[in-house]
Amino acid sequence: MSSKQKTRPGTAAHRQTVRRRPPGRGPNRAARRRGETGPRWGRSALVLGAIAVVIGGGILLQSLRTGGGARPAPRPPFAAADGAVTEGSAGAKVAVREYGDFQCPHCRVFQLTVGPTIRRLVNDGTIRFSYVPMAFIGSESDLASNAAYCGGSRGFWALHEYLFAHQAPENSGALTAATLTSYGSAAGVSGPAYAACVRAQTYVPFVQRVTDLASGRGVDQTPTLFIDGRQAPASAYTPAGFAAAVRAAAST
Repeated sequence: MSSKQKTRPGTAAHRQTVRRRPPGRGPNRAARRRGETGPRWGRSALVLGAIAVVIGGGILLQSLRTGGGARPAPRPPFAAADGAVTEGSAGAKVAVREYGDFQCPHCRVFQLTVGPTIRRLVNDGTIRFSYVPMAFIGSESDLASNAAYCGGSRGFWALHEYLFAHQAPENSGALTAATLTSYGSAAGVSGPAYAACVRAQTYVPFVQRVTDLASGRGVDQTPTLFIDGRQAPASAYTPAGFAAAVRAAAST
């Protein structure tokens, strides 16, 4: 995506080029049904073998879902079960939620352009803003989101801004533990606990769970905005359009 021509948030072209989650692959079409040749016992053995694989796979999947052999997914104490981290007054008139990916170029553009408007509306008590970090693009999306969670309740927002302002190219290998630790120091988040959390990738399983939850709710691109529970129109992805959408929601 990063090689494509940039588009402005809020335009039709932008909504067509925002980062979408790659669709799951369908069945292997190369494995076509072949002519029935050879002895019947051979075909029966193949069928029985396939059944055994399916049963075994089902047992393994169930084991993973119930925790047998699955890596624990601890949740940051300041994050909601769906991964959202929220700031702003509980009495704010309008609730805004953004689903984003720290590796997504269009999310960076949204943060740099609309972010100041969001900050102003949070500070004056107009909106309560939630950010849900997702991992659509690859393993470095996991690592960046993990680092943000490792920053704690205050450090999360400092890292949120820093990760977008200094966004590394998609899946370039740039986001190593050492780099993310240095990002933390630059953003005012440091100390052995943060560094250890980054190295251990403590919250990566949680990030993956959050991504699956959001995808299950129909979020298939980043950034995606919801204003008072409704998906925002394309016009809301510019500063003026966002402010107008918030005013409209506040008046209802």
